[in-house]
Amino acid sequence: MIIHIVSLQEYELRYVQPEFTFSALQFLSSIKTALPQIHPTLHTSQFSMTESLNKEDVMESLSAIQITERENRRAGNQCLLKLTYVPELHQSLTMTGVGCYYHISCVTSDRVWVSDDRKNLILTDTTGVPLHRVEDSWSGDTGLHTVNSESELIYIDRNNNINKLSKDMKTTTTFLEKTDSTWEPWCVYWSPSTGDLLVGMYNNDAVTGKVTRYNHSGQLTQTIQHDNTGRRLYSFPNYITENNNGDVVVSDYNNDYDDAFHSGAVVVTERGGRHRFSYTGPRSISLLDPCGICTDALSHILVCDYETKTVQMLDKDGHFLSHLLTKSQEMGVPWVLSYDVNTRRLWVGSGDNNKVCVYRYITRQDALTDQSRVMVSLSGIPTPGTEKPQQGNQCLLKLMSPPELLYSLTLTCVDKCHHISCVTSDRVWVSDYKGNLILTDTTGVPLHRVENSCSYLNGLHTREQTLHGN
Repeated sequence: MIIHIVSLQEYELRYVQPEFTFSALQFLSSIKTALPQIHPTLHTSQFSMTESLNKEDVMESLSAIQITERENRRAGNQCLLKLTYVPELHQSLTMTGVGCYYHISCVTSDRVWVSDDRKNLILTDTTGVPLHRVEDSWSGDTGLHTVNSESELIYIDRNNNINKLSKDMKTTTTFLEKTDSTWEPWCVYWSPSTGDLLVGMYNNDAVTGKVTRYNHSGQLTQTIQHDNTGRRLYSFPNYITENNNGDVVVSDYNNDYDDAFHSGAVVVTERGGRHRFSYTGPRSISLLDPCGICTDALSHILVCDYETKTVQMLDKDGHFLSHLLTKSQEMGVPWVLSYDVNTRRLWVGSGDNNKVCVYRYITRQDALTDQSRVMVSLSGIPTPGTEKPQQGNQCLLKLMSPPELLYSLTLTCVDKCHHISCVTSDRVWVSDYKGNLILTDTTGVPLHRVENSCSYLNGLHTREQTLHGN
């Protein structure tokens, strides 16, 4: 029992947000009083309950748990979120006096900063009406602005300085003044996890790029430029963001016209600067022309690809998952992205018109208010006499990539395995094409042999789960 309590405590520390004040341990304490007929017992190293468990009373206790919406928060347990079957268009808006979008930065659920090909940098709301305009911003087709936790706008100006505009939009200060004529800032991103400012830099003379990190005081704390072999990581870093695990994610456009393939990449490094991977498209023959980029609450990487006119979704390790969005009559060509972590909505700016579309493709699994899901979770608790291996709550399981090889073994007197049936964690039955059916363990030594098995069937054996009572 002590083992299970310790496991619950570790789970709470890792996954449960502070605002969820009604914790798992508190819940167990409450049902201990409310449901005296529940008697925890230990059976075969599993937590079991007697058949007198009244699940209706458990549901009544669960109904006392309330989850309220709060602003400025991230999903503590990603397992409570899931992808919808198809992205849902929540809203589209057309902005007056704006051309093609170059970048979007969310401020609140209904306010965003947008920049375009007409040198505009404008604050707008969901009606599309301009609320404020920055007059001295740079006009590049890159991620030239970002918003910090204080709702201050950080942007690149015409002189390649990085400025900060106060929340009330009355005061502009220079956060980083350009002092090096060889390097120019092309994109910025404020890190919610560290409070640092990430800056994508470009050197026109050397035709190369780098990423620099500055703390809240504007001091340079890190430069990311090469991999561990000394090879350059970036050619033209035009958009930059950060993933939930601290990875620095850059949309790098290849402006080397001597390159016959002329393909860009999504370049991802660890927070410490080590190169993790570079994604160049879903297939080896594909070209990638990356522009706007962001990450979401499930640590997916989303990137607009002008080559395919799509928004591509990758997992955090760079594996292609899907084309989340494609060019449409409503949206046009997707060019820029901004993910609102509070509403879990994706803002998409068009590259060929003045429309912004807002989508929702991640929703919350309200397991505590969905009776069917609760009952499924409860069913994972075995009752005496019915103990058997179970996956329990699948929400606590996840895929790992790549698979990890635990061990390999060579079986004596076996040739070309035709079938395997697991008995325990260290014992299996195996059969081969010569008619062998042998019980073995992880050493590969035969423990028992069946003499009359069929020799030409593939899945010719299985294992029955024997149930034992108390």
